[in-house]
Amino acid sequence: MFMHFRLKVWLGLFIACLLLLGIYLYSRPIPELKVSTITLTSPAETVSLPWPVYGQDALAEEDFGLLASYGEQKAVPMASTAKIITALAVIKQKPLKTGEQGPIITISQTDVDSFNSYYNQGGSVAKVAVGEQISQYQALQAMLIPSANNFADTLARWAFGSIEAYVQYANQMLEAMKLTKTKVVDASGFSAGSVSTAEELIKMGEALMATPVLAEIVGQQSAEIPVAGKVNNINWMLGSDGVVGIKTGNTDEAGGVFVFAAKRQILSQDMTFIGAIMSAPTRNQAITDSRTIIRSLDSAFEERIIAKKDQIVGSLSAPWGASANAVLADDFKAVVWKGQNIEAKTRLDKIAAPLKAGAQVGTIRFTLGERSFSEAVVLKDSLEAPPWHWRIFR
Repeated sequence: MFMHFRLKVWLGLFIACLLLLGIYLYSRPIPELKVSTITLTSPAETVSLPWPVYGQDALAEEDFGLLASYGEQKAVPMASTAKIITALAVIKQKPLKTGEQGPIITISQTDVDSFNSYYNQGGSVAKVAVGEQISQYQALQAMLIPSANNFADTLARWAFGSIEAYVQYANQMLEAMKLTKTKVVDASGFSAGSVSTAEELIKMGEALMATPVLAEIVGQQSAEIPVAGKVNNINWMLGSDGVVGIKTGNTDEAGGVFVFAAKRQILSQDMTFIGAIMSAPTRNQAITDSRTIIRSLDSAFEERIIAKKDQIVGSLSAPWGASANAVLADDFKAVVWKGQNIEAKTRLDKIAAPLKAGAQVGTIRFTLGERSFSEAVVLKDSLEAPPWHWRIFR
């Protein structure tokens, strides 16, 4: 009887140990699923823009970034497009918001002398008088709309104390902007020593258009300035073909220069382009040639299908033998510049079985400039949970 009882106890303990061991073995962490992914590529096409045969040019889109350029990107005189730099530096030193006139600037004899000097050399000017009271906003208008060289100097002296101090500040600002080929020696760009490239002019143009008060001014057809009266914008493309700014320039050394901003709707997408044309025979030629480029842009974009719905872009496999493919939930397509290569990378989430077919397990994504494009990735088939006997006896 006693032996029979002991046998029952030992048998009970054995069964209990087996149960505890089974529970322990079953509850061990399940190893992570093995993941593999596929990178999709879509090659670029050749895009032939109607570039002028002279000088150097460049084109960018606000979000896509630099799209194309033409000619050797070497530093050459930039003429009055240097006033883009002056405007950016002045606003950085003396911040101004839209709707504000800013501090009053009193015109001195030095400012009048500056007017006379540029006038005698055939430079662009806006009339001034000693004692004239003009707001910061109006001075910026006078500099950017009729491209008055004398007001570039007036603003530089007012904001920095001297032209020399301005030049030092502006070049430090350009260095901070990583514009290594752009240098200024004056505020107006009248000097051939103020140089840039088409690609770097684009970056400065983007910075100006991202500054609301300056973007507002370069988009104005005309303005009323004290003493000078009504001044008109030299940029005669303003308001046509989507052009909303930015700045013209011309000197004997620079030829014609034009930095433009144009808004277009292409394939139902709103886009803002910044372009630069340098070393044209004349300013008007630079402006005219920009129109040809702008009008060619609609055909330079496409809605590209990177991959079709249900295309395999990855897979998941489990150590217990289960596996499932990851596929696109829908056609992966995007409006892109035809000249851009695309490399789309799949990223699968950290997931655990079981999962039903159609469950989202990640995304596929690519980036062009500031624009990101993505599509959901889902399971093509169900991924079964590990069976109980595998969890115990693995």
